[in-house]
Amino acid sequence: MNNLKKIFLFIIAALILVFSCNNNRVFHEVKKFDDLKWHKKDKAVFNFTLEDTTVNYELILNIRYIQGYPYKFLHLNIDITNPTGKTLVHEAKVQIISDEKKYIGDGAGSYWDLDYPVPEYDFHQKGIYIISIEHTMDNDIAYPVNEIGISIIKKEKK
Repeated sequence: MNNLKKIFLFIIAALILVFSCNNNRVFHEVKKFDDLKWHKKDKAVFNFTLEDTTVNYELILNIRYIQGYPYKFLHLNIDITNPTGKTLVHEAKVQIISDEKKYIGDGAGSYWDLDYPVPEYDFHQKGIYIISIEHTMDNDIAYPVNEIGISIIKKEKK
């Protein structure tokens, strides 16, 4: 019974830790690629609604790749369309392998998670935003990329 109590308390503490870390995240979604192959034609599209314009938001690109990714960078186009229909195109050069030839991000086994903060974008309008991400690598397939996602995080008050 004593061990059961310890396990129960550990699970409760872990759940509190997990949920308290994400209290500023207002949106999170990922797109998974079959067979670790991200084809150029497969744009990852995310739709989300923002209602509170009294805070600043940060856009974080979430990339999950597999050890063995052969290039130092992952080149992307990130299109951000605001509620009025105006689109901003951001060309991103996300570093995957460091100058010391080590993978960047948090590794677990052969999986690596990398969070890339997209440079300043002002989410100052209420309504629906659309974010579309495509890779612009020379090859048709970015391999081995498992997932691409976005997180919208609340920052300090304006």
